[in-house]
Amino acid sequence: MRIGFSAAIVVCLLAWNAQSIALAGVHGYQHSIAPLVSRAGIQCRFTPSCSRYAEAVIARDGVLRGGLKSLKRIVRCGPWTAAGTVDEP
Repeated sequence: MRIGFSAAIVVCLLAWNAQSIALAGVHGYQHSIAPLVSRAGIQCRFTPSCSRYAEAVIARDGVLRGGLKSLKRIVRCGPWTAAGTVDEP
């Protein structure tokens, strides 16, 4: 029983660390690349922005499910999407 409990703790720590790493990557993008993209005149077509959406769904749903939802959102972005489209996480 003790081995199972220890394994569960290790799995939880790994999942928490993966989530922290993914959120750190999103925050890194928001603080370093997004301002440069904004200065170039490129704006996200969605409200909230794709990076804010990714931040919310990864924090809420975890790395796998939140990452897939974020990827689906980014794939939907393009000239066929009206600017200001509201898509809440």
